[in-house]
Amino acid sequence: MSTRIRKSAKERKVEIVEATLRLAAEIGPDRMTTEALAKEVGISQPSIFRHFPTKGHIWEAV
Repeated sequence: MSTRIRKSAKERKVEIVEATLRLAAEIGPDRMTTEALAKEVGISQPSIFRHFPTKGHIWEAV
């Protein structure tokens, strides 16, 4: 049984922004979806929206 360590909201936001940059470089910003982003980070898509209410907010943070 694996134990998951819960990250702080600040740490998770940084992780999401970093993953956004990686994905944008790999597949292009126009093809990046929140579903792909969630998969890259290893969380659910609704979790992305807990930290950033819209995709636009993610890009503002980038």
